[in-house]
Amino acid sequence: MRLLPLALLVACGPAATAPEVGVSTSAFEAHLTELASDAYLGRGTGEEGTRLAADYAARTFKGLGLKPRGGDDDYFAPVSFWATDWDASTAVQVGDDTLELGKDFKPFPFSDEGEVEAEVVFAGYGIQAPEFEWDDYAGLDVKGKIVVLLRHEPRENDSEWKSFDGDVTTEHAAFLAKATLAAELGAVGMILATDPLHHESGDDFRGRQRLRLDKPESVDRGPSEGPQFLAVHASRTAVAKMLESSGKSLVELQEAVDAGTAPAELAAQGVRASIAIKASGEPIEVQDRNVVAILPGSNPEKADEIIVIGAHYDHLGAFEGEGDTIYNGADDNASGTSGVLELARVLAEDPPERTVAFALFTGEEKGLLGSKAFVRDAHVDIDKVVFMLNLDMISRNGDKPVDILGEAYATGLESIVRESAEEADLDVRFLGTEYAGNSDHDSFYAVNVPFMFFFTGLHDDYHQLSDHADKVDVGRATSLLKAAHGVVRRISAADKAPGFVHHLTWMGVSVKQSPDGAVLGNVDADGRAAASGLEKGDVLHAVDGTALGADEAGGILADVEPGTTLMLDVKRGVEVRSFELTRAKTGYLGVFPGGIEDEVRKKHGLGDDQGFELRQVMEGGPAASGGLQAGDIVISVAGMPVGLRTLSARLARIGAGEDISVGVIRDGERLSLQVALGERPER
Repeated sequence: MRLLPLALLVACGPAATAPEVGVSTSAFEAHLTELASDAYLGRGTGEEGTRLAADYAARTFKGLGLKPRGGDDDYFAPVSFWATDWDASTAVQVGDDTLELGKDFKPFPFSDEGEVEAEVVFAGYGIQAPEFEWDDYAGLDVKGKIVVLLRHEPRENDSEWKSFDGDVTTEHAAFLAKATLAAELGAVGMILATDPLHHESGDDFRGRQRLRLDKPESVDRGPSEGPQFLAVHASRTAVAKMLESSGKSLVELQEAVDAGTAPAELAAQGVRASIAIKASGEPIEVQDRNVVAILPGSNPEKADEIIVIGAHYDHLGAFEGEGDTIYNGADDNASGTSGVLELARVLAEDPPERTVAFALFTGEEKGLLGSKAFVRDAHVDIDKVVFMLNLDMISRNGDKPVDILGEAYATGLESIVRESAEEADLDVRFLGTEYAGNSDHDSFYAVNVPFMFFFTGLHDDYHQLSDHADKVDVGRATSLLKAAHGVVRRISAADKAPGFVHHLTWMGVSVKQSPDGAVLGNVDADGRAAASGLEKGDVLHAVDGTALGADEAGGILADVEPGTTLMLDVKRGVEVRSFELTRAKTGYLGVFPGGIEDEVRKKHGLGDDQGFELRQVMEGGPAASGGLQAGDIVISVAGMPVGLRTLSARLARIGAGEDISVGVIRDGERLSLQVALGERPER
């Protein structure tokens, strides 16, 4: 018989002592330790682990006396996903050895379908990088052959070596980049293996092509453009056997390449292999569940409005193999899930004025699918939701401020967060309008619900087998939850819930809802709205003669297609005025940007969010034509400071076809180069 864990006893059994008042470190830690244990099998979307985790959460909610959502007998909101898989005929054959799909290899999603049989050629990392004086294909003829490649980049994490910056952040490490280059050089296929020197853990070869929320009408991938190219990720054991003719192990081959030996000199070729890839004919339905519990508001005048406190409880699951094969996902996102359960306990002791829906989403790791279903299928009445608090990865990086996303997208939220963070002694950093839709808040943002996302940042264990409970900083998570509790209390007690704020980068304005209608907030002096004569305080009245409601104006203007010219009517005082605006097509530089080290930033006197390095400049692109070079540090665009976070917004505002100045640092010297922005090519 399996003993009940501490967290389960807390949730289901009578308490032996009085419950702790306020957010409890021990209660949070008990939930996290349980959910991040091997017993939950990594909580893979639609798998046994998520069923166990959902049951655990439901028992916890029930033990707290929370109600199921309207009319339900339990706390589950069913969600159906549709999976497209690989056909059983998908196979890799090397000599007399057949690799097993899902255990020894898996196709890359970008691979063509079809069959190919050819000679195998080892081509190192499969990189040509003249900016780093590196060419794995020097002296190799790969036309009509299958290239065998190492994952990542040479001498990964070697701080003593300057090529590739000693990390894996350049575009050359991308799977698709390796495949594209191999195909351009005439190869007909790619077999890639994880490089063994710096990656000891096993490979996860599970993987359907993708999950969808809606059933696809067809899974036919259609004919590929250009020559057929097949690509798979295979086990190191299988790849080492393919390369036995070289007389070296896979580790020895990697060591030789890292030391500067050209792959052409290693004689690792001559073996023949075949690859066959075929997608399944019909999508497969996968059943899963969101978990939802309701705490009715204590104020009858406000209880009809709902605050959603949410987190995703799914992670990456587990796979077959030796050693550690379970993605426990302690920080991502047992931490956020445990935070929701602990906030449910604290709030249930003293219900806030507005109703609170505690929502645990599945499918976040597959594209925010659970939260999209929550909104689309109205797991609670989405029209009554006035605020969404998202907890995702809340327990690491204790030496850095907690990132706050959302304060710029809701009226009055920044002051609420500041007060709550000060009470909790939590150092926070507001991200302003630098939006990132990488977690479940995005599903609410998409329907104009004010939101806030607490996030303690990425780390080396993100999406790795090493994301274990013993690495979690429970004290940091507790402080964050105290601040979150303060935010919820303040919003619940406010006379008026936050209103959604649209930020229209292409216009250079913010749009706020008010009793008078949709009002222009900030109007940037260098934006298109200001250039057209619009001013702060103007009330949006109509676009191309169609009246705009206060709650729809921002969304309509956000959806204007690039290249469109429109006539916007606004009320200024008692007068209605008309202004013509054109949404430019997004400007295109043709570069691959990358981060810069703090010491480089300090050396050149750059701010925390200013500057990025050009890792590659596309030949014939706007940047190259303007004289920009790989290695340049870009510090300004069109006279305004720019960084990795702000580049896209800056280019969207300027638009294609504009002549601009680009400020760079090259060999310690500051230069200003003139660039004519192009139009982003279609992918």
